[in-house]
Amino acid sequence: MKGNVLFLLPTNKGGIAMSAGVTRSHEMASLLVVDDDGDLADVFADFLGALGHEVRIARNGQEGLVMLHERLPHLVVLDIEMPVMSGSEMALRVLLQDAGMETVPILLSSGMPDLEHIAETIGTPYYINKPWQPDDLAALIARALAERQPPRPHPTP
Repeated sequence: MKGNVLFLLPTNKGGIAMSAGVTRSHEMASLLVVDDDGDLADVFADFLGALGHEVRIARNGQEGLVMLHERLPHLVVLDIEMPVMSGSEMALRVLLQDAGMETVPILLSSGMPDLEHIAETIGTPYYINKPWQPDDLAALIARALAERQPPRPHPTP
């Protein structure tokens, strides 16, 4: 189904940001969002659902691994700083220990200043800084789903 999506996002200052330029996907994908911020994970799910995707939410890396074992998504949207198991640790476990799961593309979403370096270490070209703009996130997700490039880790010096 195609069409424009009007999406309202709460801002840090109590206002609402609006995006009308995001286009609904023509093809539904299964996405796994792994983020310990429950409110933000819900915003992700609502936004990505409005784009036509099926979204499952895990609250930490360990929960994310369990959900990966239950059913592989087309894309994992992964926060970095989380309790129990960080996003970086989850990504490395997927890449090094879980045969078959290493083919799933990973999109990193974090407010960390060194996100680009973390993405390079994990080997994913898909990353976005928080707070993200809806149009930017939608474009990056569309690109990741079209390219389907799995991570290729680079060792740290």
